[in-house]
Amino acid sequence: MVSLTLNSYQPLPIQRAFHESDAMLRLFQGGMGSGKTLAGVWEAIDVSLSYPNNFGMIARKTYRELEDSTKRTFFDVCPQQLIKDFRARDDMVTLVNGSTIIFRSLDDEQKLRSVNLGWWYIDEASELSDDLIPTMLIGRLRLAHVPWRGGWMTSNPSHVEHWLYEWFVKKAAGQNSRYHMFTASSYDNPYLPVEYVKALEEEYSAQWVRRYLMGEFGFIVAGTPVYSNFNEKLHVVPDITPMLDRPIFRAWDFGWNHPAVLFSQVGPDRVWNVLYEKMGTRILLHKFADEVVQLSNQMFPGATFIDVGDPAGNQRGDKDPLTSVEILRKNHDIHVRTRRQPKKRVIELIDQRFAMVRKDHKSGDPVPMVQVSKKGCPILIEGFEGAYAWPKAKDGKIYRETPMEDGFYEHFQDCAQYAAAAIFLGGMSGDRVTIREPSWRFN
Repeated sequence: MVSLTLNSYQPLPIQRAFHESDAMLRLFQGGMGSGKTLAGVWEAIDVSLSYPNNFGMIARKTYRELEDSTKRTFFDVCPQQLIKDFRARDDMVTLVNGSTIIFRSLDDEQKLRSVNLGWWYIDEASELSDDLIPTMLIGRLRLAHVPWRGGWMTSNPSHVEHWLYEWFVKKAAGQNSRYHMFTASSYDNPYLPVEYVKALEEEYSAQWVRRYLMGEFGFIVAGTPVYSNFNEKLHVVPDITPMLDRPIFRAWDFGWNHPAVLFSQVGPDRVWNVLYEKMGTRILLHKFADEVVQLSNQMFPGATFIDVGDPAGNQRGDKDPLTSVEILRKNHDIHVRTRRQPKKRVIELIDQRFAMVRKDHKSGDPVPMVQVSKKGCPILIEGFEGAYAWPKAKDGKIYRETPMEDGFYEHFQDCAQYAAAAIFLGGMSGDRVTIREPSWRFN
C-alpha cells in the first residue's frame, strides 16, 4: 500500500508494485517460489506500522495450513524489535505502535462476524471454493480511525471458473478500480536456484509450467488426460476462417449453470475444424438461444447450420412443460438432432482423429485431421490438454469408463462428442445435407 522502508526486506519490482497500490482489493498471484506469501506478510507488517493502533487479520482456509505456512513466514521475517507482545492463546500479535494482528482460519465464518478490521490478508485464496467469506470480510472493514482500509490475497493461479478469476479478471476488465491483480512468475525471482526452476520445467507438463511457474490461470489435472493423442503444437492453430459455403455444426449441451454450444465444420479434405465456443452462466435456455442466434449471424453470416445435441434435451423437467429440444424448435426455429452413442466409443473416435495426419498436397507438410482455433476455443483446448480427465482411485489405478464431471470443462467436451458422433458416425460430412429431413435419423 505504501513504500516499505525496512532494510530487512528488499522487494522485487512486482512485489513493490503490489505494495504501492492503493486498490481496496488486491490479488498477488504467482508461480511457485515467486515470493507471493512473503509480499503478503510484509504488506501486513507495513500497513500495521503505517497506521498506529490498526487492527488486521492474517488468514488461511484451515488452521493447520495457517500454522505451517503463513504464520510461520510472518514470524520468520518480522523483526523482533517490532513485536511488543504475542498472546499465543488468542493468536494475537501487538506491535510497538499499538497495532494488532490476529491469525485466523477460515473454516468457520461465524467466528469472523464480530470483528472490526482495518485490513485483512488471505493466503492461498484459491483454496476457498466460493467468495462467501471474502465478500463477508469486505463488510468487516469498518475500523473508522485508520485512513485506508482494504483486503489483499495471495494465491497460486486458480482455474477460470474460480471466483478469483471473476473478481480480478472479469470485474477488473470493467474498469472497476477496487480490484487490482499482480502476477509474478517463478522466473521473476532471481534468488531461486537455477536448478530448481529447471527441474520443475523438466518434470511438469506444458500446462503445469504455465500455471505453476508462469502464474497463469488454468486448470488442475486431477487425473489422466482423456485424449492421449492430443498435441497442442499440432492440433491448435491461431485462428480458423470458416467456410461459409459448407454447413456449420452447432453442438448443444443443455443446462442452467453452464449451457454450451460448440461451432465446427468439416472441410472437403475431411479435416474437422473446431471454430468457436459459446458458454452461458446461470441462464435460461430462451435467453441463451437468443445469444447463440445473434452470435451465429455475426460470425457466420449466410451459413447453413446443423444443430445436434444432448439426448437429455428430450427429457421434460418440472419447471417447463416443454423439453429443451422443443423450446429451441418452437421458439427459435432451431431443430436439434439427438442420438445416443456410447460415450467411450465417441471418445475413442475423437482420439483416433487426433492421431490421424495427412500430407499437404502442395508442401508435403503434415496436416492434422483435427484443428482447433486457439482464439475461438480456449476452454475446449484446456479440456483436451488434460482438464478433462479419467479419474484415479486411491490405489493409483485409472478408471477409463467415464471421465470426471467437473461442472465446467465437461460441457464443451460433451459438445465435441455430439458433433463428432454426428459427423463421423451419423453420415453427415457436410457435402450433401438436407437440414429439415436429414438422410440419416437419430433414435
